[in-house]
Order: sequence, then C-alpha cells, then structure tokens
Amino acid sequence: MTPSAGTAGWLCFGPVAVHPDAVQVRDLTKTFRVPIRTGDGVRGRLARRFERSGKRELRALDGVSFDVRKGEFFGVAGRNGSGKSTVLKLIAGIHAADGGTIKVAGRVGPFLELGVGFNPELSARENIVINGVMLGRTPEEMMERLAPVMEFADLGDFAEAKLKHFSSGMRLRLGFSVMVQADPDVYLFDEVMSVGDAAYQQKASETFSDLKDRGKTVILVTHSMPAIEQLCDRAMLLERGEIAAIGATDDITARYLELNREQAERRPGGRIRADGEVPVSPRLRARVASACVRGRGEGGRVDPGEPISLEGVVVIERPIRGTRLWLELRDAQGTRLFADSARLDGSRRDLAPGERLRVRAAVENRLAPGSYTLSWAIMHTAPTGDPVAVSAIDTRGFRVAGKRVPRGGPVSFKYEVDVESAADEPAAARR
Repeated sequence: MTPSAGTAGWLCFGPVAVHPDAVQVRDLTKTFRVPIRTGDGVRGRLARRFERSGKRELRALDGVSFDVRKGEFFGVAGRNGSGKSTVLKLIAGIHAADGGTIKVAGRVGPFLELGVGFNPELSARENIVINGVMLGRTPEEMMERLAPVMEFADLGDFAEAKLKHFSSGMRLRLGFSVMVQADPDVYLFDEVMSVGDAAYQQKASETFSDLKDRGKTVILVTHSMPAIEQLCDRAMLLERGEIAAIGATDDITARYLELNREQAERRPGGRIRADGEVPVSPRLRARVASACVRGRGEGGRVDPGEPISLEGVVVIERPIRGTRLWLELRDAQGTRLFADSARLDGSRRDLAPGERLRVRAAVENRLAPGSYTLSWAIMHTAPTGDPVAVSAIDTRGFRVAGKRVPRGGPVSFKYEVDVESAADEPAAARR
C-alpha cells in the first residue's frame, strides 16, 4: 500500500512492524518512463511512428535505505537529479514505489511544491480546511485554527478571497502556515528556504528552530549546506539515485562540495584526462596539474584560526606576461566572502611555454565553523580578450572544524562581554 499524508500509524509498502524510528526506508527503488525526444524532422516522425513506446526508463532511486529517528532533523543533500525530491514524494504517498518498504510512525506533513493540494477556485478559508483534513485534522479543528493560520501567513482579511487572486508569495505562506498549524508527526520540507522573500525566509527559519525545540521529526531536502549544518542532526547525500554517504553533517557537506568540484572539472573545456590533468581551454594559456587546500585536519578540515593554505601546480602552455594571482572565497551557498589579487613574482614578469609554476597562498582564517570553497586564477596582461591565463574554480571544498552557532554568520570574531548591576545607577543617568 502507498502511504498517504494524514493517516496515523505505520504506513508501509510491506508488513507492518513496531520500530522505534519515525521513518524507516528499506531498498527503495523508483523508475520513471520519460519521453524520448526524436525531433520534428522526417527521421523524428518516422521514429515516433515505428517506436512502440517512445519512452526510456529513468532510474530515480536504486536500493535506498535509511532511518530517521523520532525527534531528529534529517537532511537530504544531492545535486540536481540525484533523487532527493523523489524520496520525499514516496514518503508522502504522492508517488508509489516500484520496490522496497517505507514505514512512517504517525501523520506526515509534506511541504514539497508550491500550490500542491490547493484549489484556485476556492477561498483561502476553504483551502485551509481541505488541506488540514488531508493532513489528518478534522474540519472542526481546522476551523478553530483558521485565525492562527491566517495570522502566521500574514494574510490579513483575505480569508474569503479566492486563491487564484493570490500572489505566489501569498500561496507559499499559506501552504507553509497550514502545515505548521496542522502539527503532523513527521514534517517533509523540499527546498523551503530557497523560495519566498526575506520576511518569509526569516519566519521559516524561526519555525525550524521552534520545531527543533519541540522535538519534532523533520526531513529537510536542500542545496543549502549551512542549513544542513545549522539545523540537522544527521544527513544523507544522494548521487544518481544511490546513497553516496550518510552520517555526520560536516562529512556530508564536505562530500557534497567535493562532488560539485568534480563536476565542475568535467565541464566542456575542463575535462579530466586519463592522466588526471585538466587540458587547457583554447582561450587559456596554462593548465592546472594539481590544486588543493590544506589544513592540519583530515579530509580537508581546517582548524578555527588556522590559515587556509592553497597549493597548486600550473603548466604554462603559451607565453604569459604580467602575472597576478586572483583568490576568491565562498561559503557553501555560493556567497562571496573574500576576493583579491596579488602579483605572483615582481622580478619575473614573463612565463614561457613548458615552465611549471608552483603556486602557494595562505589566507587569514576568521571563518565560523562550516563548509567553504576556495577558487583561484592566474591573470595576465592581455591586450585583447580574456585576461584569465588559467583558473581552478572551486579548487577544493574544505571545512572549518567545529559546530556552527545556530543563525550565526560566516565570520567568527573574538569578543568580550561584561555585565554588572545597574541598580545603584542614578535615575538621571538612566534617562
């Protein structure tokens, strides 16, 4: 049977069994049949006429197994197409699995796609009641919660307005508010922090903190590594429908950044050869033979306050004149934290083909614990065209060790706090 949102008890694709976890997934598989694009020419028309199915199979999930404990914030990361959203839709009962078992203890509250389950021809009040019933509440319970839902969604006097007149932001806030007020046993969130305006994102962040304080079970799919680090107790990394890693959040975020770096190196103009080197693009004048960020810790970990050490080897392919090193530091969300350039060698302005150049740099580290990437490029004096001689984008994902402070920023400063009693302070001074 397929699990459906709003049903209490264990929901499964197999025999029901008592289990202390909130969610138990075993050997989950899912395949979609997607149309084959044949084009609009004569060949395309003939292919569509004689091809029986006109579709190919896409394996979205292949033997995925994991558990989510009661009261746990569980993160799911992965690149586009890795199967993250499919996992949530299977747990929510939106799709049926081809194989495996899913067991959920209690009612499921999915917040997966904007507008799912809403009827645009009905009023906000009617949609609140209908969606609340779908999440396991009675119509009477949702009518009692109508005012809190509208207040949380900040929709004022729009209770009787038809949903088709709502903006996308209004529908987003309404859907989020309905699910929070319905108070399911297991929350499913898919990229909830990547949409909406700043006010909505702040409210969503505060809601997550409240859910965590209340010991709620949450499965969070996101591309935001800081969100996983700050909110989640454990995380899982999916890659091409399979589990690439599962465990501590810092390990998952580091592996996620590594996968993105490997993908960037395999893009056109930057494919890795059999010997492990990256061939030079026709517009560039050198190639990167090796590049890394080093720290005292294992697996690219840098201790708090320890300088971020860059080391790379560049092979010159064409003459370079007037060299400078460009450094750029970004957090896991891609926000630029630092960027600057410096002359590589004041005494040698020319680099000839065949030379090997070892590049070293040490960047002061005031970063808060979390995951980051360091990119660099060698710039040259170019009378025309691109001044980039060679670049290593996202050289390596690295992690500053430690636990990030919830809702803390990307930079860590030392500070002192002094508190003393002001009871004896004169009234005039207090004014």
